[in-house]
Amino acid sequence: MLPADRFAPRAAYAPAVGRPSSRGFTMSLRTLTRKILLLDLIGLLAMSQASQVSAGNNVWTGIGPRGMSVIAVLVDPQHQDTVYAGTLNGGVFKTTDGGGHWTAVNAGLSGASVNALAMDPQHPNTLYAGQWYDGVSKTTDGGARWVNIGPAYVSIFAVAIDPLHTNTIYAGSYYSGVYKTTNAGGNWTPVDTGLTDMWICTLAIDPQHTNTVYAGTKGGVFKTTDGGGHCTAVNTSLAYAGALAIDPQHTSTVYAGTNGGGVYKTTDGGGHWTPVNTGLTNMDVFTLAIDPQHTNTVYAGTRGGVYKATDGGGHWTAVNTGLTNTDIRSLAIDSQNTNTVYAGTMGGVFVISFIDLPYRIYSPLVLR
Repeated sequence: MLPADRFAPRAAYAPAVGRPSSRGFTMSLRTLTRKILLLDLIGLLAMSQASQVSAGNNVWTGIGPRGMSVIAVLVDPQHQDTVYAGTLNGGVFKTTDGGGHWTAVNAGLSGASVNALAMDPQHPNTLYAGQWYDGVSKTTDGGARWVNIGPAYVSIFAVAIDPLHTNTIYAGSYYSGVYKTTNAGGNWTPVDTGLTDMWICTLAIDPQHTNTVYAGTKGGVFKTTDGGGHCTAVNTSLAYAGALAIDPQHTSTVYAGTNGGGVYKTTDGGGHWTPVNTGLTNMDVFTLAIDPQHTNTVYAGTRGGVYKATDGGGHWTAVNTGLTNTDIRSLAIDSQNTNTVYAGTMGGVFVISFIDLPYRIYSPLVLR
């Protein structure tokens, strides 16, 4: 984007030739004022146009990988130009230049359809990929080499890593419930006590109380407070939860995206859920993301594009300018610059940077 000061008006000087008349001075001042205002208007228009053609400023920009349906997207928290995309039938792709170039990083990956990706928050070169009928694969070198770590012959739809104890990982499966490992995939144990729906769509771990885990299922939301020892249904007015997001600052606040029912919100850890759908015109919500710095800002990825709320879900606004594919399957926020959001769609990855266009306030100018 062009710098704002390029369009700032500069003072105009003219050599003094005698003493100007008051009328001439007034006419000159009026002319100069009009020129200054015109320059400012041109500057604002130019900056607005520049923001529309620059790298995703208030408009989504497709960055690839070309021809891929992206089910999961991750941003490296230490290197914001490094992005991973888990795809349908294409494995995992990686870019280290913000989407300029993508490379398939599938050596050793046991399954081509990747339903979920999770990154170790302490060691971002360590990733886990949940696969169709091939369990979980793991890499410790940023995708250069993958190793299958089980559980065997299970389709994994969700992977969640304990942020405080990163060897503890939960894997949610298709019709097989939840599995847990405490040794980074060395072995897995089913943690299904109290779980009455075994189709796990999504998992979310309370970042402050990591023994508290939520599971979104076809039958609603389940919760454990003892690391999977016992699960309890927390499903009042809620069904088919395909997406979950926990407010990292107020962890009793949880959002659930549903299939056909829009977004629900609880502020008491699942005791009560309330629909928060004002402005949301597509009720099939596949993914949710919360700005970690401004947690009232929430994004919902739906079958009909991306919606944004800045008041904790009170009011949603569609933010779809530039999206050529509005079937949104995953969202990721750049932790270094939370105005930058990535969307994994059935037509590749898109990126946007939300910015406020500059403006000026003018005081009345009285000409005499």
